[in-house]
Amino acid sequence: MLSVFNQLPELIAFVESVECHSFSAAARSLNTTPSAISKRVAKLEDRLGVRLLQRTTRSLNLTVEGTAYYERVSRLLRELNEANDLIISGGKPRGKLTISTSLDFGQWLLVQSIPEFLAQYPEIQIDLQLSDRLVDLVVKGIDVAIRLGDLEDSSLICKHLERSELNWLLVVILNHYN
Repeated sequence: MLSVFNQLPELIAFVESVECHSFSAAARSLNTTPSAISKRVAKLEDRLGVRLLQRTTRSLNLTVEGTAYYERVSRLLRELNEANDLIISGGKPRGKLTISTSLDFGQWLLVQSIPEFLAQYPEIQIDLQLSDRLVDLVVKGIDVAIRLGDLEDSSLICKHLERSELNWLLVVILNHYN
């Protein structure tokens, strides 16, 4: 496990080179020199025993192996950054929350609750989508959908939250990754 942590500078140099499309741009982004970036990527390739990037004087292109490696390593580095951000922010929720609900429910009840919610969670940005049409939650990137009535799509997973005075059943669609 320790050997992976020793490779972090090499992994960061590789991912940044791919995302910036050049060693020079990666070096500017990481506040170092292009030769240092090139050496780190070459060291990583030597360690792995495979070429990750095809280099020309004007561009960098991922090899087949480089593409597979980049997808995994970039995801891991992104998750590591997110873990750091979570701890630094004190574990407070932050980011964009996309909510889908019907026009009437959204305008009548939900809109009134948003200011209080944002006061309690100032690091969250709400994208409220009001529509009486059913939408594909995954395709539209919906985090929470609030609907009144029967659940028509049996492939969705819902959770009973509360039964109100008006005898509403309030459910939330669980994250499809759970």
